Amino acid sequence: MTDGEYIAGEALPIASARMQLDGRPGQMMQLGRDATQATFFTWLPAGRSRLYTWFYDDRRQALLGAYYVYVKRKDD
Repeated sequence: MTDGEYIAGEALPIASARMQLDGRPGQMMQLGRDATQATFFTWLPAGRSRLYTWFYDDRRQALLGAYYVYVKRKDD
């Protein structure tokens, strides 16, 4: 069984993650083969924002966006 071109039950070939907030320049990070998450830290303005996410393979080809995103407020 496949979901698009990927075989169900097999790990995706994710090599890096990227996030962008409200059209500002985004952040990108390399991920190790055993990574289970990507964690970004950024300043988040009050009010509504639009968050975009991507995962890339080792050739920097976009694979998909994040299925889940958690946003946590850090108090100073």
